Amino acid sequence: MDGNRRYAERQHFDKATGHTHGYGKMVEVIHWCIELGVKHITVYAFSIDNFKRSSDEVTALMRLAEEKYAELAADNGLAEREGIRMHIVGDLELPPPAVQGAAARLMRGTAALRSTRATLNVCFSYTSSEESVHAAAALQAAVRSGSLQPGDVCPAALHGALRTGPASPPVDLLIRTSGETRLSDFLLWQASHAQLCYLPTLWPNLSYLDFARCVLSYQRHAGALAALRRAAGERLERRKLRSWAAPWIGGSGEGPGRPGVLQVLLIRCAAALGAGGRLGAGKGCVAGSGGVAGGLEGAGPVGSQLRLLRFFQQLDAERQAWIAAHADL
Repeated sequence: MDGNRRYAERQHFDKATGHTHGYGKMVEVIHWCIELGVKHITVYAFSIDNFKRSSDEVTALMRLAEEKYAELAADNGLAEREGIRMHIVGDLELPPPAVQGAAARLMRGTAALRSTRATLNVCFSYTSSEESVHAAAALQAAVRSGSLQPGDVCPAALHGALRTGPASPPVDLLIRTSGETRLSDFLLWQASHAQLCYLPTLWPNLSYLDFARCVLSYQRHAGALAALRRAAGERLERRKLRSWAAPWIGGSGEGPGRPGVLQVLLIRCAAALGAGGRLGAGKGCVAGSGGVAGGLEGAGPVGSQLRLLRFFQQLDAERQAWIAAHADL
């Protein structure tokens, strides 16, 4: 959402008014996305680097954020009317306590919506560099504590540890306004196979025609982008499976061989689940009426997936704890 200050200068407004017009355009674009059936929307509202701006502008932006978060969270506000679950994504220890509280209340309120049509990530006090360091630190701490093994650290683990979370899919289309042709430390990992659309238009001036052109550009290239994403995923998966399989799979590796330990475990897991079994009985075992297939906690990809699931659950629990602790500020 770039160009609010230049828009204000051209319209002879103060900067705060320019940012207010930018917020209004954000709401309009969210409506356009929902009309097209877009389920996940992410906007770049405030970079960590923006704290270097003048104190007057930063103070005005913090006041605007607090006001608009409260407006979004209000009864019959945009979130409730449109069924939008909101996530404020970034280092939320940096903004003032009042902004932290407004953000926490917004996330708590929209998490309780009975039905949702879309999820909106508002990147606020955010850079992709900080997000990546935060994710790497979380993975490192999990390996040190033993909740993850070194071999569990993979692209899926890093994606899930990012502040956007494991439920947020990769970016399909990234639009930047104001004539700048750089990403400015925004969603560098998530947008690795996105269609990039750079527009000369200032953000408050963005029209539906501008937006539609970007969507059409994505549609023309969607097949090729999807193929690139699948190929990259398959390469990583083959590499991961080879590293997992070496100690487990029987035979010479040049042919089907005889069933190895992992193959036997997976067969027994499938049989147990087919008999009404469940995951999580005992220490990472699959229990069913026909008995127990034990030892899954360390069994190659199955054990790794279980550990990653618990790791993501722990990260979500920490986010919820932060929200609960700050909602009354």
